[in-house]
Amino acid sequence: MSEVKEQSDYFANHEVAVKWPFTIYHSPIEENVQLYLQKIAQRSESLPTALNLGCGWFGSYPQLKSLAHWSACDLDPRCVDVVHQRYPEVDAFTCKPVPELSPGSYDVIIAKEVIEHVLNPRQWVQALIHGLKPGGHLLLSTPNYGISLLPFVEYTILELIARRQGFSRFDIHPTKFTGKRLKTLLEDACPEGSQIHIRKLSLGMVLFADAELPK
Repeated sequence: MSEVKEQSDYFANHEVAVKWPFTIYHSPIEENVQLYLQKIAQRSESLPTALNLGCGWFGSYPQLKSLAHWSACDLDPRCVDVVHQRYPEVDAFTCKPVPELSPGSYDVIIAKEVIEHVLNPRQWVQALIHGLKPGGHLLLSTPNYGISLLPFVEYTILELIARRQGFSRFDIHPTKFTGKRLKTLLEDACPEGSQIHIRKLSLGMVLFADAELPK
């Protein structure tokens, strides 16, 4: 794994999420994913099928593995290789920018900190919805650009850290969301009758959405 840690591009950024002070941002996301999965699993007669889309290194798998039957995918084949090495029981595969998922494959699709990288978010959300079963849940998180704290931290402290790792943050989020914009997008992209809930986490810096499809 030392080969992975020596990568000096955005790939190396996956490791920092479990380190302080980055846990201030990321830990509430992980905690909410776990709580939602626990509720979904309790309502199911069997363990739900779940896909972690944009999985990175899937560092939360040890905490989540008992709550679902897991698959994982990412654009970067290096991430998929890491998941294969660490968790060989997980069905990990590479995917396209707009994933091509078999219809009705999953009870839950999780996409943490992915949608802000997507150029056509409506098409992307619809592709994920296509992969969900009736009554399925799309759980996603994204930075909240509706507050001034996040851009300040991102373009000062985090930019300095990123440059030390060999990349810049200025162009990595082409699609920025406020709570209103995210809710409008999900209402437009999800089928009629879907239940959409959005929470603010991590000192308001994170938007966490649950889109539940009609059964």
